[in-house]
Amino acid sequence: MNGYGFTAAALSAPGGALRQWRHDDGTEGWALVFEPPWNSHPLLQDGVAQIRDYLSSLGPGPLLTLSEFSSGTLYYASTGVPLSTLFGIAHGERAALELLGRAAQALLALDRGTLPSHGDLSPWRILVDSNGQVSILGLGVPGVSALAWLDEEVDTVETDAIRFFPPERLEDRGEDGRSDAYALGLCAAELALGVPVLSGN
Repeated sequence: MNGYGFTAAALSAPGGALRQWRHDDGTEGWALVFEPPWNSHPLLQDGVAQIRDYLSSLGPGPLLTLSEFSSGTLYYASTGVPLSTLFGIAHGERAALELLGRAAQALLALDRGTLPSHGDLSPWRILVDSNGQVSILGLGVPGVSALAWLDEEVDTVETDAIRFFPPERLEDRGEDGRSDAYALGLCAAELALGVPVLSGN
């Protein structure tokens, strides 16, 4: 992508990776990079413009606007770090509750009916900056590797791809704000405890 350059090693994420980038104009952020075969998945081709337009209509805020999109790579401007990089150490109840409250506040204005998919709330999609402010990356962008497994298009799936999924997504039922609360609760609990709440294969 013209003007964009990756500046650090990739962080593994379900279905691909997270990459830090810097643009020639000095802007920095994170990119969701979907690896083959997921980068050509129809859900990453259809509806991306709709997601970008909706997020842009919200203006600056914790729901990060899609800056650019190309070949399964989505660019978002942010100075935060993924919540997943903070896992493995117990940060305590206070940090977890602050995360939960700030992330929930960010989602209050969300019009679920506007987006073709609500996306994938997980530690790879929640960013925290040095001031403790929370932002959400990839809103509306589905976790295609997990959805392919649910649709029986593939036989296996990474545990990380589904362990923050609300039960209704696994059961192919409708989702609402309670689905977000469930996923955020799992993220907050793992931040507090330092170990996954759900594990296995």
